[in-house]
Amino acid sequence: PVIVVPGDWSEKDLEYQAGGVGGMVTNNVSFNCIAAKAILTDSDWPLREKFLDKLREVLRRGGSRPGYYPGCAQRYAQFVERYPHAEKLSRGVREASSKPDDHLDWLLIPNVRAMDGEYCLHNEAFAPVIAEVPLSAGNDPARFLREATTFANEKVFGTLACVIVIDGRTERRCRDDLEWALDEL
Repeated sequence: PVIVVPGDWSEKDLEYQAGGVGGMVTNNVSFNCIAAKAILTDSDWPLREKFLDKLREVLRRGGSRPGYYPGCAQRYAQFVERYPHAEKLSRGVREASSKPDDHLDWLLIPNVRAMDGEYCLHNEAFAPVIAEVPLSAGNDPARFLREATTFANEKVFGTLACVIVIDGRTERRCRDDLEWALDEL
């Protein structure tokens, strides 16, 4: 998962970090073992929606791409079926392909419930899908780091990779909590 720590981010910070997270999703049409599949945010962070809007912009700019990996269209369809509120993001531009109907838009699933057995937290998409899971930590970065780390370790399938995105000021203020999170993940 990608743990996005709440902080007082500038517009430039939001754009830069959303671009990085978007790149984790769009690289190789998300057919990477370490592709971002879950974003953990603090539901109480005032900039949460703004960050997600920046991520939506990044994904839209990417255009749709061919779903060339075997079985990806079926897995993608399962996520669309289970999450009717999922957002298909594309600007309508399609990368060249020998099969014009095999393109898949980027699928953002916002507001996924943070609960045991949640489909997208226990089933690997291996398709252009990313879920956002808001946790409630009162816009407290230290508390969020602890809750998100515990959640990632106990509720999210897979242990291959995890990313913590944090602004410099918050990192300095929460150094001990960040170190704890890095040790625990």
